[in-house]
Amino acid sequence: MKIRTKLFLALVLVVAGGTAGTLVLAERQFQSWVRTQVLESFERDIGRLLESRQERLAEVREVAMKLAKHDVVARTIKSERSQVSEEDREAMQLAYTQAIRPMRGLRGQTAGREGSEGQAERPPLELPLMGVVGLDGDRVFLSRKRGRLAASWKDAGEHFAATEGEALQVVGYGLVDDRDPGEGRVKEVVVTPVEVDGEWAGWFFLGRDAGSREERVLAKFGARESWTGLWVDGEWFAEGVDPSLSSMIEKRLDGRLIESMDPVVFRWQDEPYLLLARELNPESPLGRGAQVAVFSLARLDDAVEHLRWGVALLGVATLLLTILVAWWLSRRFSGPILRLVEATQKVREGRLDWKVPVTGTDEFATLATDFNRMTEDLSLKEKYHDLLGKTSDPVVARRLTEGSMSLGGELRHAAVVFCDIRGFTAMTDGMAPSDVIHMLNHHMTAMTRVIHAHGGVVDKFVGDLVMGVFGAPVSREDDVARAAACATGMIRARAELNGAMGEPVEIGVGLAAGEIVSGLMGSEDRLNYTVLGDRVNLAARLCSLAGSGEVLVDEQTAELLGEDVAKEPRGTMEVRGFRSAVGIWSLVVEADG
Repeated sequence: MKIRTKLFLALVLVVAGGTAGTLVLAERQFQSWVRTQVLESFERDIGRLLESRQERLAEVREVAMKLAKHDVVARTIKSERSQVSEEDREAMQLAYTQAIRPMRGLRGQTAGREGSEGQAERPPLELPLMGVVGLDGDRVFLSRKRGRLAASWKDAGEHFAATEGEALQVVGYGLVDDRDPGEGRVKEVVVTPVEVDGEWAGWFFLGRDAGSREERVLAKFGARESWTGLWVDGEWFAEGVDPSLSSMIEKRLDGRLIESMDPVVFRWQDEPYLLLARELNPESPLGRGAQVAVFSLARLDDAVEHLRWGVALLGVATLLLTILVAWWLSRRFSGPILRLVEATQKVREGRLDWKVPVTGTDEFATLATDFNRMTEDLSLKEKYHDLLGKTSDPVVARRLTEGSMSLGGELRHAAVVFCDIRGFTAMTDGMAPSDVIHMLNHHMTAMTRVIHAHGGVVDKFVGDLVMGVFGAPVSREDDVARAAACATGMIRARAELNGAMGEPVEIGVGLAAGEIVSGLMGSEDRLNYTVLGDRVNLAARLCSLAGSGEVLVDEQTAELLGEDVAKEPRGTMEVRGFRSAVGIWSLVVEADG
């Protein structure tokens, strides 16, 4: 796949993925935001509701404390009667009215009657649910209203006993069996311990309507948008709710859900709803109640659907625009890259003169300029390398370019071969300089090939003399044997050349092996790779002593060659530069084939 296609697909996929991710993220964020708003609104309403309830409960608690000390209450508990007289009921109702009148600012108003002339009319007082409960759990109603309290009086007794009188009152929720028009069925009940003759004898309970105020506080939305109500004793009480919806809500409400306070999402008539519940009297042993709200999420789903379509259309438009931009960018970016690829292939083929067109001033132009400079440097380096290879041995040239050789010398065990032409001065007397150079180049080329063929390094050319080294800068185990084979090979190669020439050229060869010093010598600006030492000087002297077609070696080198190389002793000779006579051997030069 071409880079243009890859770049195009990459840009398209990135934008497509980003658009899809944005759609999902936006949808989730929107849903989370809306639900957070619903939850926060519910929590605010619950906060206001609890604040209002605490104010109202303070009033009811005070009234209940007063009524719990009434003679009718004590007499009813003490007598263990199952019913009370109408006179006692009227007395309790009057006591309730008198207790609550100062709190309401009422003047002469009795329960269920309107104000007198000259006074602003007020709503009639709500008729409460009143009664007593003995220690055995039997209830006696002191009001005309009857009801039930979802409570375990045994648990309530244990609760009051465990608190050792500190918890004087608790709040529970009860249900009235008969009620007046407009009156809520759910009652908020304050239960107060009753003492008779200094001993705890039972409870007095006072209940007031718990539903109307909550509904006024929480009922904010229209029909089929939201409902609020109270959950008491496994039933949900709310106004204007479809019975099937109420039944579904009651199935989902239980004690664990109310205690956890986790929102629940369910579907009814193919629409989503959010169910929220908060317990109103936690840890109370009497009639647990909870405020429950149900919110329709249909509008939220519609809004999410509109958002999804909006983002999708925006994504499609963005994708189309991206395709156009990606197509232009891919052509804009791939063109310079393809030209660089073509130039790289040309350089690989050896076309160091190839140039990349430089257009513009961006990073691609900088890259093209740097590439052209690089090829110029490579071309110049190649020229230097060619010149270095022609002016020094290829092995030395390669190690120099690799930077593996430094200024200085090192001790090595090597063999040195010297070869020069016999009677060179007399031979070239009267020859044109160009002919002399031609003859020498022809001769040196042949000798160089022999040295390289045997793994040696051409150290230098001096006039008609060529010097070869075996064991430096690269060492081998058979360097001495290679040098001997090279020396005899030079004699044979020269003989072959003489057969093709009118006037033969005779050569002599000297060979010596041992410890030498090799390395780059000279200055940091002008260096030369060479070898030095007595063994080098001895090889040069042996070359001078050798006759035409003869290879001379010293006794030490002959011992290193061993029996594998044919040689003949020549006795000892005085060699210039050496104090002692040197044992000389002549290598046997066998003809090819």
